[in-house]
Amino acid sequence: MNPKKKIRAPITEETRAKMRVAKIGYIPWNKGQIGVQISSRKGKSGLCSQETLKKMSESHLGKTQTIESNLKRSETNKKLGIKPPVMYGADNPSWRGGITPEIHKIRYGPEYESWRKNIFIRDNHVCQKYGTKGGNLVAHHVLNFSDYVELRFSVDNGITLSEKAHVEFHKIYGKKNNTREQLNEFIKSPSHHES
Repeated sequence: MNPKKKIRAPITEETRAKMRVAKIGYIPWNKGQIGVQISSRKGKSGLCSQETLKKMSESHLGKTQTIESNLKRSETNKKLGIKPPVMYGADNPSWRGGITPEIHKIRYGPEYESWRKNIFIRDNHVCQKYGTKGGNLVAHHVLNFSDYVELRFSVDNGITLSEKAHVEFHKIYGKKNNTREQLNEFIKSPSHHES
């Protein structure tokens, strides 16, 4: 006999009778039935009316699962061997046939992210307009991303700006046909120091 295996007490006939009573009115959801069991512990059995179902549904609006309850459910599913469905690509219900724009794939791809990090490292995470370190930084393309395809990932074609400086630059010079001269003029121009 396995010493780790727990020995359960036999179920008495009285317990079996209580279990049968508890199941009265229970209709499992996976049988395609519409209705909810009303707990027999409250002395009720049978299905909820459509009005009750509507009230129950409305009472749950806006409520979210807690992290603890999600973790508990996840652990239970792991113990039972239940795996979440694959939700990538065509298996995702939101899949619309691979229509992500090419520009989105480039801007959120690993090559772009690497370029961005290299700009920040080179500039020591300092805004080249205001001289502030850290905060919300942007890796700005000196020559337009869309017009100069061959320079998109060139570190020489990037500069670190704060979000404020980046917005100011584009307000002054627009978003197309930007030049290195415009950037140099912008950086050298006097302005209020970023707070």
